Amino acid sequence: MLKRVSFAPAMGPLENRDRRPPIVYPAERQSAVPMNIQIHDTALEARIQKQIQATGAASAEEALLRLLETQEEQDRWLLENKNAINAKIRRGIDQLDRGEGIPEDQLDAHLAKLKAQPE
Repeated sequence: MLKRVSFAPAMGPLENRDRRPPIVYPAERQSAVPMNIQIHDTALEARIQKQIQATGAASAEEALLRLLETQEEQDRWLLENKNAINAKIRRGIDQLDRGEGIPEDQLDAHLAKLKAQPE
C-alpha cells in the first residue's frame, strides 16, 4: 500500500499535548518548500503512527522531528563520551586477557546479583 505523508512546514509552535516545550521552527524552516515523503512499507507506517500516539505528537512531522532530536542527542552523547566508553571496553578486555572474567556457568547468577543491588 502506498501512503503519502505530507510534511508541510509548521507556521509556529505545535500543540503541546504532552507537556513538552513547544517546538518552534526557525524562520528559514517556516518558509521552506514542503517535502513529501512516500512510505511504501506498511510496517513503517504503523511504527510512525504508534510513535505519534505514544508521544502525543500533533503530526507525523512533529513525531519525526522528536525522533531526530533524540537520535542527535544520543549521537552527541556517544561522541562526547567516546573516550570513556572505549577505556571501559579496553579495561574489560584486559581483565578477560588476565583470566579475570566470570565463567559462563556463573554468569547468569552474577548478573542477577548485580541487578538486585540497589543503585
